[in-house]
Amino acid sequence: MVSSSFVFIDNLEPELVRHAMLIDVPARISDKGTLLSIYKKSGQFPDHFGFNWDSLQDCLCDFSWCDSSLMLISHADLPLIDDKNELAIYLRILHDSVVSFQVARAHSVGLARAKILERRLLVRFPAALLNPVEALLAVG
Repeated sequence: MVSSSFVFIDNLEPELVRHAMLIDVPARISDKGTLLSIYKKSGQFPDHFGFNWDSLQDCLCDFSWCDSSLMLISHADLPLIDDKNELAIYLRILHDSVVSFQVARAHSVGLARAKILERRLLVRFPAALLNPVEALLAVG
């Protein structure tokens, strides 16, 4: 199932994973520092990554430093579940980052369009999380 910005499926297609920069967010991530460390390591984020929400959004909205044209963020569950405020901020960053690519693709022209069209950000959650994620996004 697909929302406006995320994909809610239980299993990823191996072909998709093979061609992506995969950031695999494991289950039971309870703090922001651990979550951001996973992004830095798994996503091979640049040295200037600042381990804060603004820096995460910057890296997700422009991953030109990445060799892959597809960045795939796959969640085992909802990280930061015990801190609804931080979780809502995190989900909003993911949502806004995906939407920024959608808007850029729709409004780009010429050579800039070609470069934008080859980049894509995909965020995946297990299917059972559709309602909780959508509810948290609706509040934030």
